[in-house]
Amino acid sequence: MKTVILSFDDSRGDFYSNVFPLLKKYEISATLNVISDFVENPSNYSFPSGGDLSMSVNQVKECADSGLVEIACHGHTHKNTKKDVIANIEALKRWGIDTTGIGFASPTSYLTIKNKNENGVWDLIKDNTISYIRSGIQIRREGYVYMFFSLIDRYLHSKILFKILNDRTVIHKPEEFLLSTAVFSYTKPRQIKHLIDCSKDNSAVILMFHSVMKKGQSGYGLDRFYYDYDLFKELLCWLKNHDNICVSTTQQYIKDNINNK
Repeated sequence: MKTVILSFDDSRGDFYSNVFPLLKKYEISATLNVISDFVENPSNYSFPSGGDLSMSVNQVKECADSGLVEIACHGHTHKNTKKDVIANIEALKRWGIDTTGIGFASPTSYLTIKNKNENGVWDLIKDNTISYIRSGIQIRREGYVYMFFSLIDRYLHSKILFKILNDRTVIHKPEEFLLSTAVFSYTKPRQIKHLIDCSKDNSAVILMFHSVMKKGQSGYGLDRFYYDYDLFKELLCWLKNHDNICVSTTQQYIKDNINNK
């Protein structure tokens, strides 16, 4: 059995309007990484895709209460600091969200295994304030060769190249520090499917999304941090129809593979 985790950053409004109804329709779970200050003060933020529209507190709570959506931290003000994560957790508690075993998704995938305790963030793992840190590959951090092939990937949509670029994000040994595969506007479902198909049993793939938008929707096509609604729906159908794939939340994956050992 393979595990796939759908992880959504920022708590943008289109998660509630576009993603959440599909999760309920297909009975598939996901992780929502919330920027709490964005929810409380959306006018302070601007994302080209998704604009300045955030989810409301009540929408975040509705998703949490559904049993399908894990609520995780993404920094109170989208920062990779211990102080900002704690402020994030306190805000969620004010809203009535259960923060037991909560995780943290690193904004801009800044944290790496080498700098994971920068600004004291890893201390929150040690004292059990958070149960995991999810990060990813930062293209500009990888050097010119990786950047070149990432640029080529935008136009070729090669399954093989996509796998090469993201192979290290496939999780073979469960740990509290996890890497995710970024899904961009130019990523094709066949590339994602190939990465998952090629992964071994007992491995996990975390797919990191930002916005999921419909054609014609405000923000569609303005940057690479959105995914097409119809392509996302195609991916959900594929995941739902594969008996050898378990779609999990990040927190549940940690519980099943680390906390229960």
